[in-house]
Amino acid sequence: MILAVAASAATVFASAPAEAHWRGHVMDRDLLSGVWVRSAGEACAEAYPERIEMQDLGIYAAPGAVDAGKLWHSGDWELEGGVLKMQAANDAMLPYRIAALSGGEMVLLDADGCRIVYRKA
Repeated sequence: MILAVAASAATVFASAPAEAHWRGHVMDRDLLSGVWVRSAGEACAEAYPERIEMQDLGIYAAPGAVDAGKLWHSGDWELEGGVLKMQAANDAMLPYRIAALSGGEMVLLDADGCRIVYRKA
């Protein structure tokens, strides 16, 4: 059992971006809090809102996203190791691997490998 826990922890640390700050084996939520603006990029990223406002309490809003038919518009967010879970419009908690988080840039990868890039406003 101890071996399984150690292997699990190693997997979590290996999946998180190298620049992430860790506090007690959990990525620091403060790094994600704030206003983020989507950068131009892959066509698949158009399904995500142009602007998200993430609060450190684990809730977010994406002004204008409902009318634009975006995948996220408001709801909860959770951080589990190097994975960000965002509540989608259908209330499902969708996982995104945090590929990078540094210098005011956050790069997320969805389950299909779409690269979504946000910059801190």
